[in-house]
Amino acid sequence: MQIYIFAGKGGIYGFTPDETGANLPKDYGVWTHHSTIGMQRGESSRIVVNTDECLNNIATQGYHLQSAKIETNTSLN
Repeated sequence: MQIYIFAGKGGIYGFTPDETGANLPKDYGVWTHHSTIGMQRGESSRIVVNTDECLNNIATQGYHLQSAKIETNTSLN
């Protein structure tokens, strides 16, 4: 599936099959096209987004939102 990625306010990214991004929530816009990728269920997840979770959200609500922040566990236990 062709997925269009848009950058929004506050480090939020919107993933959608709509090449215009018109279905993304206005709360985080103005949306700016960032990139376009192909995604398929069952493929390895990407660094910032879980592929299956993203595609599930797209199937149910038409888009997926993802924070660009990557959290890591810094404890050395």
